[in-house]
Amino acid sequence: MKVFVIGAGAAGMIAAIAAASRGAKVTLLECMDKPGRKLLGTGNGRCNLSTLDPLYKDRYLSSDPDALRLLTEEIFAQMSSERTLKFFAGLGLYTRAREEYVYPASSQAAGVVNALVREIDRLQCRIRLSTAVRSLSYEPLSHTWKIAADNWEYTADRVIVTCGTPAGPTGRIHEVQTLFSSLPGDKEAFLPSLCALKISDPYLTEAAGARSFANVLLTITGAPGTSCRNASSPTQEFRESGELQWRKDALSGIVIFQLSRYASRALAAKQKVSLLVDLVPGYSDDELLSGWERYCRHVLSRGQSVPGPEELLDGLLPDRVVSYLIKRIQKTDLSRFTQKNLTQQLQGLCRLVKNLPFEITDTDPFSQAQVCAGGVALSAVNPRTLEAVSMPGLYLAGEVLNFIGGLLGFVLDTFKLIIIILHDAYAAFKSFGQQVIDAIRP
Repeated sequence: MKVFVIGAGAAGMIAAIAAASRGAKVTLLECMDKPGRKLLGTGNGRCNLSTLDPLYKDRYLSSDPDALRLLTEEIFAQMSSERTLKFFAGLGLYTRAREEYVYPASSQAAGVVNALVREIDRLQCRIRLSTAVRSLSYEPLSHTWKIAADNWEYTADRVIVTCGTPAGPTGRIHEVQTLFSSLPGDKEAFLPSLCALKISDPYLTEAAGARSFANVLLTITGAPGTSCRNASSPTQEFRESGELQWRKDALSGIVIFQLSRYASRALAAKQKVSLLVDLVPGYSDDELLSGWERYCRHVLSRGQSVPGPEELLDGLLPDRVVSYLIKRIQKTDLSRFTQKNLTQQLQGLCRLVKNLPFEITDTDPFSQAQVCAGGVALSAVNPRTLEAVSMPGLYLAGEVLNFIGGLLGFVLDTFKLIIIILHDAYAAFKSFGQQVIDAIRP
C-alpha cells in the first residue's frame, strides 16, 4: 500500500512514522528544502512538546464549535500527555517539565526535528524536498490518487494532507492556496493569526522595544459584514493576561497573540476591534490613587511644586512606555498637574494607565503570523480518523483544518499543525496514523 504524505512538517512526519510502522510504503512531499522548518521556530527555538494542563482541550477555537468539540473529545480521549511523552521517549528524545509545560531536555526544537527525521530514515520513508504539490485528483477506475507536483505526477493508494498554511516566512502562499482549492469540504479563507495587532498612532514609536505585563480586553463591535458601530451594536469581549511587547506600529507579545485569533476574523468581517490595556494589573485604582496622593502631599509639604505625571509613572512602567504616555497626553489637561486640579488629574492618569484605549486597524501579514485562522471545515472530516467524508482514502490533518489553539504560557506553541501536535494532540496523529493503516493494511 502506497501512502503519500503532503507536507513534511510535524503533522506529516508523525503521520508518516505511524503509517510506515504498520508496513505502508510512505513518501513525503515537502515544498521546502528541509523537513520540519516551521517546527524549528516553535517556543523561541525550544519547542513545547506537551502541556500537563487538563483543561487545555477547551482552549481551541473554530467557526464550527460543535465539530470542534467532537474532534477535541476524540483526540484527548485517545491519547494522554503521558502517552505523548512515551512516544517521544521511544524516539530517544529526553524531555523535562517546566511547571505545566514539557520541553525537550536540550531546550532545542532541533532535537525534536532530528528525532523525527531519524525515525523516518529508519522506517525507510522517502522524502521529496522542494516539491510543491499543485493538485489532487481521484481515479475511480483504479481507485488511486493522482498527485500533480511541480515536476512529476505521483500515484498513491492513500493520501494524507498536512500541507500547512501561508503563515510564517516561507513564501508558500501561492503553493498552499493552489492545493487548498482542490481539497473537499467547505472552506474559510486563511487569515493571519497568533500575530501582532497594528495600531495607527504616531507616538507609538516612543514605546518601541518595551516589554511589560498587562491585562488586555479586546472588544468587537458591530455585526459581521456591516459597518454599524453605534452604541446599540452587538459586542463581544475577550480577556487575556501576559507579556505585552511594544512595536512602532503594533502591539505584540503573548497576550496580543492570544487575542489576535478573534481580531483577525472580526477585521475580515469589517467589525470594529478595540483594546483596553491595563498597564499595571498588580495595583487597583484605589491603590494607585492613594499612593500618588500620599506622595504628592509629601512633596507639597516640603514646599516643592506638584509632581508631574512623568515623575509619578517613573519606576511604575518601563521608561519607553512612560515616554509614550507623556507624548499621548501632551495636549491634554494631564500634561501639567496643578494643586487646584490635582485630585481630578490623578484620577485621569489612573484611568489612562488602567484602561489605555487602542483601535486596531489590521493584523500582521501572513509572513509574520505564527498560524492561520481558516481552513477546511472540521465537518468535512471524520473526527475519529480525519478521513474526508466525501473522499474516502484522503485524510486531512494539521494546519489545513479550520481550528486553532492558543499559546502555552510564554511559549510559542505555533502553527495549527504544531498546536494540534505538540502536546496531547501530537499523539493523536500517532493514533490517527495507526487507525489509517489499520483501515488500509494490505
